[in-house]
Amino acid sequence: MALRTVRRLLRVDHLVNMDTRSVLGCLPTGPVPDAVGPVDAVDPAGPVAGPDVVSVSALRSLTSWLIDAKQRCPWQARTVPLSDVRGWTRTDTEIAADSGRPFRIIGVRVAAGTREVRQWAQPLLAPGRPGLAAFLCRSTASAPRVLVRARTEPGLGDLVEVGPTVQWSADTGPVTAEEAGPFDGMALTGDPARVRFDAELSEEGGRFHRAATRYRLVEADEALAAERLPDDYRWLTAAQLHALVVRGQHVNVQARSLLACLAAPASPA
Repeated sequence: MALRTVRRLLRVDHLVNMDTRSVLGCLPTGPVPDAVGPVDAVDPAGPVAGPDVVSVSALRSLTSWLIDAKQRCPWQARTVPLSDVRGWTRTDTEIAADSGRPFRIIGVRVAAGTREVRQWAQPLLAPGRPGLAAFLCRSTASAPRVLVRARTEPGLGDLVEVGPTVQWSADTGPVTAEEAGPFDGMALTGDPARVRFDAELSEEGGRFHRAATRYRLVEADEALAAERLPDDYRWLTAAQLHALVVRGQHVNVQARSLLACLAAPASPA
């Protein structure tokens, strides 16, 4: 299939799977440069020389930003026996929270004649609702930019990776207006003139049961460009984001999917 065709199909709900989106997000956003460009001392969001060239100083700045985010993270992750976990009930077919958690761990038995193993049993995480992943976008004189967040997640190998502006899972999405993040309302705008991409796409099916995420690219309010951002947010070009992707374990899977969606043609037709 032509690359443009695959990218166009991203706009069709539940058609292009997570692994394909992640690979598409690893593709360069433009011609691969032979060398890095000069330093742009004016824009603290990241020096660039043209939309597809990333300077050495920009990568150093982004790496330092992520290191600072990791140092601020107070979390420590450890494994615990299931027998020590409180507030969950186990039956013959699932482990479910007594209250407050909209996901379950279910047991499944699978038979598939097209796989290397014909049948097996395994646990799957079953969300109770779709998640949300969104980039706020804006245009600048040098290159379009997306607002990313240095996001802490307990399952990550190094605790912090670059993620979308807004990211909810079934378990972390706000329930009330008071729980909403600073950019949630903007990411969920109903103004069609500001929505560049909006599709519900399936997540990885080997570990999750019918998990889906609504992926959105939304033009930010003009006033946001002049506002001081929280320390864990930063405006990046697609080329800067791709430069972090190729380093490995710097950009989470939702942001890689959105990076692929940035290159999706305007219509699925």
